[in-house]
Amino acid sequence: MEVDHLLPEHLLANATGFSQARQQPGRSDEFAINSFADWMPSCKPCNGKKSGLVFDPSLLVQIILQIAAQRTHKAAELAAKAVSDAQLAKAL
Repeated sequence: MEVDHLLPEHLLANATGFSQARQQPGRSDEFAINSFADWMPSCKPCNGKKSGLVFDPSLLVQIILQIAAQRTHKAAELAAKAVSDAQLAKAL
């Protein structure tokens, strides 16, 4: 498994392209590249095929992305807990 960016990192250098891509349905004005809302699991071959493509999601893909976006807070909480647990283990 690899981490794939829904909106590729190269858009960080292209404010207009990022603004247009962010306007896709289901993305809020707060959508940020390199955030839990931007990261999705992907196998290596699929991540390589997608590369820097900004795709137009189908309705089914949009539903899946919308459900995932609703769960980003949980991913952030789990990541913070993992870091906290790792810091505690290191301190002990």
